Amino acid sequence: MFKLQPNPTFWATIEIPLPGDGGETAPLEIEFRHMTGAAWQARVVAWGNEGTQPIDALREVVVGWRGADIEFSDEALVQLNDNYAGAMVAIAHVYPGLLMGARRKNS
Repeated sequence: MFKLQPNPTFWATIEIPLPGDGGETAPLEIEFRHMTGAAWQARVVAWGNEGTQPIDALREVVVGWRGADIEFSDEALVQLNDNYAGAMVAIAHVYPGLLMGARRKNS
C-alpha cells in the first residue's frame, strides 16, 4: 500500500571521491533524513542566507552510515567532512534527486 507519509529516514549508497588525481571513489551507505520538497527548498535558501558551514548542512541531512571503519557520530561526520572535501559535494549533488526518488549514479 502506498503511504502518503514517507519513512523519516532512508538509505542510499554515495560514492565518496578519494583524494588524489585518479578520480577514484569509495562507496559509503548513508542514512538520510527525509525532507519534504518545500522544507528542502527552504533549507537551501536559509543555508545561503545564513552562511551555513558545510558541516552544519551535513548534520541536517545525514543521520547515520554503514560501511565505514568508524561508527557514525557527530565527531565522525566532522572527520568525514575534514578528510574528504568531496564528500559534501557528492552528498549535496545526490540528495535532492534521492528526495524525488531518482536513481542516478553520482560521479
